[in-house]
Amino acid sequence: MRMRKLRIAGAAVVAFGILLTTGRAADEKSIRDKVEELAGVAAKNPDDLQKKADAWVKDANPDLEDVMNLLKEGMRGRTDGIEVRIQNYAKKAPSKDALKKEKDNLIQAMNRTKAIAAIAAAKKPTKKIGGKDPKDWAEYSERMIKGTEDMAKAIESGEPKAVKEAAAKLNSSCTDCHAKFRD
Repeated sequence: MRMRKLRIAGAAVVAFGILLTTGRAADEKSIRDKVEELAGVAAKNPDDLQKKADAWVKDANPDLEDVMNLLKEGMRGRTDGIEVRIQNYAKKAPSKDALKKEKDNLIQAMNRTKAIAAIAAAKKPTKKIGGKDPKDWAEYSERMIKGTEDMAKAIESGEPKAVKEAAAKLNSSCTDCHAKFRD
C-alpha cells in the first residue's frame, strides 16, 4: 500500500514537472512568435509598432527577461546572437563584404531588436522605487529604439565605420539601462 502511494506521488510530481516545462516552452514560443510578428510591424509599418507592443503587453504581460533573452539567440545560419553581434560590432567594424553578405539578416535582427525595445518600453514601471525611475526607463527604451533605427540605417549604408558607431551607441543604451534596472 505504501509503495503504491509513493508511485502515485512520484507520478504526480513527474506529471506536474512536465506540465510546468511544457507551459514554459509554450510561453517562450508564443513570446518568440509575437516578437517576430512585431518585427514585421517594425519593418513594414513602424508607426504602429509601439501601439501594438503596448496592447500585447497589456493583454499577455510577458516576462521581460524572457523577451530580452531573445537577443541572445543566433540569427539565421549563425550561432552568435543579436546581442553578441552588437557588442562585437561596437568593438570592431565589420568588413564591407560581411555587411553586404549579411545585410538582410542584420536588418531583420534590427527589426527584432526594435520590437523587443518597444516591448521594454511598454513594460515601464509605474512608480519610482529607490533610484529606479520610470522616466529613466522611458529614456533608455527610447535610446534603444533610436539605436536600432540608426544601426539599420548604417547597415543599409554599407559603411563599416557607421555600423561600428551605431553599434556602440546601441550597446551603450543596453548597458546603461542594465546598470540601473537589472538586479
